[in-house]
Amino acid sequence: MKKLLFIVPFICIILLSCAPRPRPIIRLHPISKEIHWHLGKEVVSYNDKEIAVAIAFEEADRKHLIFYIEIANQKNDTIMIVPSQFYYTPYIKLEDSTYTIEDKKIYAIDPEEKILEIEKEISREDASYAGYKLREASVGFLNFLGFIANFGKKKTREEMKEEQRQSEEDRIRNQEMDKRHKVKIKGLNNIRDKWKSTTLRKTSLGPNQIISGRVYFPKCKKEDYFIFYFPINNSLIQFPFQKELHYP
Repeated sequence: MKKLLFIVPFICIILLSCAPRPRPIIRLHPISKEIHWHLGKEVVSYNDKEIAVAIAFEEADRKHLIFYIEIANQKNDTIMIVPSQFYYTPYIKLEDSTYTIEDKKIYAIDPEEKILEIEKEISREDASYAGYKLREASVGFLNFLGFIANFGKKKTREEMKEEQRQSEEDRIRNQEMDKRHKVKIKGLNNIRDKWKSTTLRKTSLGPNQIISGRVYFPKCKKEDYFIFYFPINNSLIQFPFQKELHYP
């Protein structure tokens, strides 16, 4: 008994120490002498008289670093904007103010692939729900055949109560399945619509046209310094950023 009294508080301490901690808030700040602010965001830009690019870090979710990017075509020719070709490379800043770039490229999420992935998930969910409804219809038809076969036979009160209980359980289960399906489809549609309407999409950008939208990069958790690269119009445009963590 004494051993048990010792073990219980010890287990409680271990469980409390394992409680999830608030995750730090990530901010990326551009490393540049030419920064201007817009609606609380630090904006850096590039302009070579043929192409103009402005970029601002927006936020970080659990999986992504999210930027808002605006691109203007100042040429007389059409140029291709392909967000899936954008990437960043972590680098390590040394004590003598030099740095070494790591040999890895982390590419932006392709919006077209992401939208296709979500639409496939919607299709799978619809098929799963249709299969469930078909199975329920088959069970209902078999029950109806059983009812016809046993028509006129007297049932005990217990049998009638059991049928009512089973019927009520089936009704509740069907309602729950219908609700779950509607909620999941609505959520998937909302995510798909967000990717369609807010992200920077693959575009043939004509002369004097401007395009803008969000670009999602997979999150890199360890490094603190990054260079973001944007291959546009046969140029490789670069923007260095530094990570800052804010702990709740």
